[in-house]
Amino acid sequence: MTNQPQTTRFVNPPSLPRPMGYSHIAEVLNGRTLYISGQVAFDQSGNLVGPNDLRAQTHQVFTNLKVALEAVGADFNSVVKLTYYLLGGSPEFLK
Repeated sequence: MTNQPQTTRFVNPPSLPRPMGYSHIAEVLNGRTLYISGQVAFDQSGNLVGPNDLRAQTHQVFTNLKVALEAVGADFNSVVKLTYYLLGGSPEFLK
């Protein structure tokens, strides 16, 4: 068995809810690409923030993204792609 350099690091910041079966961040070390798991409106304790309040939930999701980025020394200036999913909303919900 040869000692291969580590190419990927998995990170779970303690200020995000504890994930079950996945990692919040996968960092590809050669080239420094970060993959951040889908974030939802859970606080550090795993409680839903702002039930039925899109603004509060969106704020929490971006707070969680900021925490994840900072945990690996990055910020939103480094983000090149975001994908959004909205579940159970109606057109009036987005106003």
